[in-house]
Amino acid sequence: MQKTSNLKPVVLYAEDEDDARVLLTRAFLKGGVNAVELVQVNDGSEVVRYLSGEGQYADRTNFPLPHLLLLDLKMPRLSGFDVLEYLRKHPQFQTFPVVVFSFSDNEADVKKAHDLGCHFYVIKPGVFGTLVEFVKAIELECLAATRPEQGRGDSMISRFAVLPKKASPASFPAVGNASAPLVESSEIFRLLVAQVKDYAIFMLSPEGRVLSWNEGARRIKGYEPGEIIGKHFSTFYPQQDKENDKPQFELRMAKDMGRYEEEGWRVRKDGSRFWANVIITPMHGTDGKLIGFAKVTRDLTQRKLQEESLQNLLDTEERFRLLVDQVKDYAIFILDAKGNVNTWNQGARRLKGYTADEVIGRHFSIFYTPEDIARDHPAKELSLAIRDGRYEEEGWRVKKDGSRMWANVVITALWDKRGNLSGFAKVTRDLTEKKKEEDALRQKTEELESFAHTLSHDLRAPLRSIAGFAQILTTDMNQMSEQERTTCAQKIFNAAQRMEILIKDVLQLSELSLAHLLLEPVSSEEVVEECLSLLESQVQKTKARIEIKTPLPVIRANRTLLIQVFLNLISNALKFTRKNHAPKIQIYATRMQDGRCEIHVKDFGIGIPEPLHQSIFKPFERGVVDSDISGTGIGLAVVKKAVARIGGTVAVQSQEGEGSDFIVTVACEPASSLVAAGEN
Repeated sequence: MQKTSNLKPVVLYAEDEDDARVLLTRAFLKGGVNAVELVQVNDGSEVVRYLSGEGQYADRTNFPLPHLLLLDLKMPRLSGFDVLEYLRKHPQFQTFPVVVFSFSDNEADVKKAHDLGCHFYVIKPGVFGTLVEFVKAIELECLAATRPEQGRGDSMISRFAVLPKKASPASFPAVGNASAPLVESSEIFRLLVAQVKDYAIFMLSPEGRVLSWNEGARRIKGYEPGEIIGKHFSTFYPQQDKENDKPQFELRMAKDMGRYEEEGWRVRKDGSRFWANVIITPMHGTDGKLIGFAKVTRDLTQRKLQEESLQNLLDTEERFRLLVDQVKDYAIFILDAKGNVNTWNQGARRLKGYTADEVIGRHFSIFYTPEDIARDHPAKELSLAIRDGRYEEEGWRVKKDGSRMWANVVITALWDKRGNLSGFAKVTRDLTEKKKEEDALRQKTEELESFAHTLSHDLRAPLRSIAGFAQILTTDMNQMSEQERTTCAQKIFNAAQRMEILIKDVLQLSELSLAHLLLEPVSSEEVVEECLSLLESQVQKTKARIEIKTPLPVIRANRTLLIQVFLNLISNALKFTRKNHAPKIQIYATRMQDGRCEIHVKDFGIGIPEPLHQSIFKPFERGVVDSDISGTGIGLAVVKKAVARIGGTVAVQSQEGEGSDFIVTVACEPASSLVAAGEN
């Protein structure tokens, strides 16, 4: 970390990849950018320490606050997303100008970065000339930006933006109160018209012509006020009712009886029919003279259709008996209006485990999880079924033995001929296996998407290096020294080599899922010795000291997969060592009470931070920042998949700076085999 000067605007650049840092530095030189000072750090944790003034960065004379943060997304320890989270949580940094500089064009990454507060998202150019133009733009922006004490970031414009920031919500103009003629009515009627939109509420003249029209009427019947006011209300009736003079009959009944109510078919503007509940009430003036009628209509089509459908099933005992007897893959039963079980079919007994005597009369909440009962979910389901006619969901349900099943549930409210709630019909189907398959497929899909995205990220890095240094050689060959040309050529060669290793490791990882698997007794001691033989040159080169505590167990495994496991673990232990220390590795095994055994590969190297103990087993994830230690981040993913294929697990116990202990837990052969392995 170089010290900085207060005389120039400072750009803080966070990037863990060495080639990318070299290319950007070269672009600053090529572009002649001298008015801006570039300060580079290796990862997100250094960004946080720099901005917060921790440790060496407390000296603001040598390490002033930057005018712009240029931030990569994928970095060890703290990613670019983690840094954005940090800035958002600290008020002093919430307006700090941040440009995300990444070659990821994934829409989810772009959206997440913007949501976390980055000002601009720039996709790293693959052409060196474009990179030079980019750093020139940085210089112009930093020179235009205000000093820290005046409010950094106010002058940043959209020069860098590949994708525009979200627009601010538009302000909506206030709507004034329009005056409109009001039909003389009571206060109650005014409130109904204004507040109730699920009912058609309007006034009729004594002859039956429409005088007013509310929003509910427009929604249910389809007419605009200008289309219907002044027309006779018989417009809403089927032709047969008109021929029978039914509209006029209803007005006479309302006038004579003081109120008329019925349910029947009505017609919308588009000619479609709906089942309506209709109430007509006569309206009288202060002198007692009839001045018209108030008409309230409610659309009950859905309820009507449900009633007819269920009535067809429940009209006869024979039809219901056939349904119960023939359908055994569904639990079909009736609840009373309070939710107590009234009937119980064979499918219900098979799915839920209760006999009819055990369950009839009990509340249906016995089928629900304690979490659902605590939030009163069963009662809410019945309420929604009453309101909407039916309720459907998928969720966990509990069987008699306490086990859970994933169920599709349909609850339908049952109404008698008088319109009173008589109970509920409940249909349940066990979808546990389907959910397992869907969850497994979803997990595989997510893993595949993540793998493809990360693979794209890691493959582009060496490609970008090759393109960048090749362009430098092409354009600047004559101005470069022999050493500079050699360095560029070596960078290109190293990047190509890294890509070849990455492709080979990816193929190895994919082959693990396809390889034919034969499990048989395998001596782990012989496998370890074979792996050490394959790694002999690396062991001698590093002067490693390897201690094997015999006997090692005979385990039920696949020999080829087991070799891959120990090759990767021992190779890592030889590689991730402390500087100026020869590797020291211990390999030993312990037997567990359940018949399994744990095989330990323990080193005394640089160790792994605890937050990374799970992520290091994912493809392309590495537990080190040191770019001098080669690797693609696939080795431990190979270990995890290989161990899983032989029915085992792998875990790590480690602390940074204190070494790592990788523990492979697998099925162990009987004790006699363990002794035989030791003797062998």
